Amino acid sequence: MKFKSLHYTIVFSGVFDGPDYQAAKIDANLKRLSFEREPLNMGTKSFKSQNSIDSIGLITIYHELEDNVIESGLIELTILAESSSCYSYSIRLCSRSFARRAELEVKRQAAELQEKQRRIEKCKSTHQSLFYLEQLLERKIKVVEDLEDHDIVSIQKCKEKLDRLEDELDQSDGDGDGTDDEDKSLLRKIDALSIRHRHLRSLNLQKDEVRKDLVSKIGLVKLEIVNNLKKKERLVNETGEARTVLSSACTRLGLHIV
Repeated sequence: MKFKSLHYTIVFSGVFDGPDYQAAKIDANLKRLSFEREPLNMGTKSFKSQNSIDSIGLITIYHELEDNVIESGLIELTILAESSSCYSYSIRLCSRSFARRAELEVKRQAAELQEKQRRIEKCKSTHQSLFYLEQLLERKIKVVEDLEDHDIVSIQKCKEKLDRLEDELDQSDGDGDGTDDEDKSLLRKIDALSIRHRHLRSLNLQKDEVRKDLVSKIGLVKLEIVNNLKKKERLVNETGEARTVLSSACTRLGLHIV
């Protein structure tokens, strides 16, 4: 059988380097080999063909003759990777070039559609996780604010008691009625309350820093929620449009693609 077109498909992905994902970069080159002349280049895809952690990479190389069939001979497919990668490839020989190419394109778009649907589900899962995190941070902020309010009351009471003791000491010195032992006792109480007052204020300042940090974190979480919802909305719109186009194409080509 003579063929009018060749279709090479390469599917690839990167690898994890510890906790980090290292994207794959694939270079594919298709050549016809000859013992009599230099190899003839039939198609090339460069290192720009990349993938991401959210989607696999895909390279397709077509070689097609409109008015003739492909000559018999040796054809070489070279696949190079710039970094550690995983890949597989498939080859299709087509005698009915246009219809076969259209079928392959529909299947490729169907695979992209399934990938987008998977990303939509991931967005839903991410939204749920961010929603729970937002609620947790709000509860933490409420707890810290309640503790701050309690500290303020304790600081105020401590300050009032400290002021009374200092007034008693001033009055004792002014009247000359207080004994040395009474004055020393007042001074010890004042020193102890002063230390407690400073300690309470220090704790209150620490809680205020914790509250500010939580408020900053919840702001970032809210921003992530908004961005994630926008991403999901965009994917849903793209998926809806793609389903309409694929449904029409499958009907014309007689394909049944889920």
